[in-house]
Amino acid sequence: MQTIIEFYSNFLETAILEHITLLRGRSEIDFDETSHLISAHIYLEFRVTQHVFFQISEDELSPREMNIITYANNFFRAIVNDNLPTVRDVLEQNQERALVLIEHDNYICFKLAAHKANLGIMQHLYDSYPVEKKDKLISVNNFEIFSCAVLLGKTEVVRLLLTLATADQKLQMIRLNDYQAFRFSAFIGNNDVINLIVEHIDGEDIRSMIAARNYEAIKSAFNRNQPEILALIMNLVEDDLDFTDTVISIIEEQVSGEEEPLVTSCNPESAMRNLSSSENFILKDVISHYEHLIPEAGPEAIINDLRTMLAKKYEDNPEQLEANLALPLSWHDFAQLPADVREQAMPYYYKNPYHTAYRYFLKPNPWLSEQAIYAHFEESGGYSSFEDFSFITALFYLAAIDETMPPIDNHTLESRIDGFICDLALINRAHNWDKTRINPITGSEEEYDDLEGDKPSCNSGVMLRLIQSVRGHGLFKFVTLSVIKSELISFVRQHFIVNITEQNFQTILEAIRATVVGTTASAALSVLNISPAEQQVFMQSMATKYKEKFTNNPALPNYISKRFATTLGSHAMEFYQETGLENILLQKLRHKNIKRSGIFATEPDDSDSKPEKIARN
Repeated sequence: MQTIIEFYSNFLETAILEHITLLRGRSEIDFDETSHLISAHIYLEFRVTQHVFFQISEDELSPREMNIITYANNFFRAIVNDNLPTVRDVLEQNQERALVLIEHDNYICFKLAAHKANLGIMQHLYDSYPVEKKDKLISVNNFEIFSCAVLLGKTEVVRLLLTLATADQKLQMIRLNDYQAFRFSAFIGNNDVINLIVEHIDGEDIRSMIAARNYEAIKSAFNRNQPEILALIMNLVEDDLDFTDTVISIIEEQVSGEEEPLVTSCNPESAMRNLSSSENFILKDVISHYEHLIPEAGPEAIINDLRTMLAKKYEDNPEQLEANLALPLSWHDFAQLPADVREQAMPYYYKNPYHTAYRYFLKPNPWLSEQAIYAHFEESGGYSSFEDFSFITALFYLAAIDETMPPIDNHTLESRIDGFICDLALINRAHNWDKTRINPITGSEEEYDDLEGDKPSCNSGVMLRLIQSVRGHGLFKFVTLSVIKSELISFVRQHFIVNITEQNFQTILEAIRATVVGTTASAALSVLNISPAEQQVFMQSMATKYKEKFTNNPALPNYISKRFATTLGSHAMEFYQETGLENILLQKLRHKNIKRSGIFATEPDDSDSKPEKIARN
């Protein structure tokens, strides 16, 4: 029997070499963490697909050994093929031999059953094994079967293993390698496994699990666009307000794009992949909103309109070399100038945002540097990679000039357009800013424009600059918690203003006074409560306005829900300070000429009082 056991080990290296790419995608999590699990999977897959059980030439074995081989092969094939009756028959024929088969090659039969997710056979093998040894089936190779099942998303295998494991084993499995099972599940988006894990741990383990490896699960779920996982994590900590704030702050960091990009590449497709989750949400919203304006023939007509607009802006205010010498737009006209004038004029062109942005779309661009790394060169001359991004650039141009989208954040339509143009200019001269120097005034190092020929950005840089090029536009706004807080307070304040009337004013005033002085909210304040239907209207308005930037970040709707589900007894007291409810009430007081004393004490109405005249100079 020893010969049979030793035979199997010869195939491991071959299996890994021949099938090493099988699960390479999963290794994005962390190859050091997953490589041994991938190897284990490949080992099992090799046995299954190549039918490598006990295949030895009959000439090398005695009849008795050949019977044992046939017996063992039938057993392993039955496991792989989910043939529970055959597995049961083999195990019942000879208990001593059955133990050898179960223990063979470090419990390979149990691994194969889990690998094929044959739950009935897993259960039967477990039941057939001696009680004092059952824990070895679960813990073999440091819970390798459990870890592989998690990595491969085999939820039912995970469920069964957690059911069969002892209480101590369950905690060991879950805590293994900094809560590896939870982190893997968050990465691949398997909330079913996360729910199974949570069933077996308490609050302290939940907090440690979420915080493992610097909140890796939150970051990977956010960056891989898995809002269901983020929502599940938020629900796990909703009763712990301090930890909830921590989780929200981690999500906020991802929204603001503070994380370092994982990949740098200079092709258009990779440039798209380099965007953060928040930036991808913006891009998706912009495409959805403006794509219908792109002609069927393509974006070239819109790019031509953009080029024409840039040319007009420059010609309306051209660079002046001398009082009577306006530098021309075109290279043809520029070439007619004397050589010394042309040399003197070059820096003026390089510094002008309108002409620089205009040159970005020239094919060829005579102002292009011969040392430009990220440019296309043909016999007629060189030019930037603008054609690779013409569709996206056209969309963003349409967004910048869109008069139906009112400018926000103190921008005007003109400043929004100029900001877009300045970013196009920076794209065209991105690598003219590669050098640094010491600022003679501050003494610190700074980047500067070398004032040489245009050296445009690589494709990844183009995409990253374009996504930030339209400021003052709702679709391009990063939606952080502070943005939603501002929206919520504005909504609630308007609700208070509308619902405080002269008919209910006195009642609300007295209820506010009683609540501030006392400790419980007065029932009279319920008139200011926001109904569930109104709450839903506000929630939907946020989803409509900010789209996936809101719906795919569960911290935002969760925050709104928690604020509406106040613990202070009424929405009036929940939002009292933030909405300036006191000032709202004071305005109502002034309408009645009621003066404030203490908190909200009133004085009799003086109907004869008249406002003082405003002196005019």
